[in-house]
Amino acid sequence: LIQDFLREKISSMSPSKAVEDELLNLTQVSIIKTDDHIHNYYDYAISKRYSKILKREHLKVINDLIVEVTDKDIILQNESGEKKQISYSLCVWATGTKIQP
Repeated sequence: LIQDFLREKISSMSPSKAVEDELLNLTQVSIIKTDDHIHNYYDYAISKRYSKILKREHLKVINDLIVEVTDKDIILQNESGEKKQISYSLCVWATGTKIQP
């Protein structure tokens, strides 16, 4: 998980455990998805288990449509058409995980 990567990097660069904890508390990892469940090409039970792992690891899962990405913000739209803005400092974009016929 990307959360593990962050922990390892912050730990290796932090002068103390207190600073490491403080920096980790300042980070937030969010997964934005449009499908009904994560890893939808796997069995639903596997997807459900993975979702529990993400929640345990304090990763935020957002079920909205991405309508725009700027250099500082991601604009999302929910099912009722409401838009919201999420600011970010690092965006990792992964797409194309659906099985194509």
